[in-house]
Amino acid sequence: MKDTNFKTELKALLKSKGITQGELAEMLGVSQAAVSQFTNPALSTIQDICKALHVPF
Repeated sequence: MKDTNFKTELKALLKSKGITQGELAEMLGVSQAAVSQFTNPALSTIQDICKALHVPF
């Protein structure tokens, strides 16, 4: 799994729907910083998620 796919798709989806990271954060009940981490995840975070979900990295 490549991190560029997820963050690119998420950014494009937010833009197409006219939703800001702050608005998404409110929808999810998380901080804007958390949403920022979704769009700019550390490689180790992506590896951990893939490992937890048993999907290849």
